Amino acid sequence: MTALRLHRRRVAGVAALAFTSALALVARVASAADDAPSSVARARPFDAPDTASDAPTPPLPPGYQLSESNGLRFHYHPVVRERVASLLAKAAKIRAELSARLGLPVLGAVEIRVAPARAEMSQLAPAPVPPFATAVAFSRQRLVVMSLGSADAREPADLEATLRHELAHIALDEAVADHAIPRWVHEGFAADFSGESRASCAEALFSASMHERLVPLDGLDSQLPEGAPEGSLAFAEAVDFARFLGEPAAAPHIGDVARRVREGAAFDAALSTSFGEDA
Repeated sequence: MTALRLHRRRVAGVAALAFTSALALVARVASAADDAPSSVARARPFDAPDTASDAPTPPLPPGYQLSESNGLRFHYHPVVRERVASLLAKAAKIRAELSARLGLPVLGAVEIRVAPARAEMSQLAPAPVPPFATAVAFSRQRLVVMSLGSADAREPADLEATLRHELAHIALDEAVADHAIPRWVHEGFAADFSGESRASCAEALFSASMHERLVPLDGLDSQLPEGAPEGSLAFAEAVDFARFLGEPAAAPHIGDVARRVREGAAFDAALSTSFGEDA
């Protein structure tokens, strides 16, 4: 990457932190053999666990109702009908946004199960629900299980942001054809798409950059907490990098990187190649 090209990027307003981190990762990848893709362990976000493709989805409890629109199916307890109605009206737009961002149609058929309380989520899920999770994405089942509860009992749940986050996990898995990608990429993409935690992320990044304690990209997975990652510096950096790759003028764009992973490249090699082909 030449100094002129870096200058063009900065003039175009690309986040300096994300770009500098990306260049560092590309430099490490470029030093390896071109034909030797690195392996990425299938580490998963706590709210998007790995499940067997044939893991059965349990039957719905008695009384659950169905609302459906163009392949998006909401099953819900009657007491949450009004909240679900507002989500259903927005779900198609969310799908269209994800398809545009990833560069291919995604979420053709997805089921969203909505429980009135977090304690009831386990009855709706094909695998154990992580402690304190108020929503979980099961990509292999194309299923989101969520509740009206909030991680912070003092604040009401933002159901639209929650749905955007979980659908983003499933959409990204579709875009890479279920190939393994780093956990921080998954979490950063979903959090950026949902629009959550932007103020706290900006504050964490500013403080870390001032004190020169930013985490290298290849160390983000090990620095992400096993549970909810919000509030950690690694989470803030992951969200910032995802925002960089999601910019309409960004090259490489997240859709291009996802396509290369879908075609068999490891994530770091896909990112390196995408940068290398940038004019």
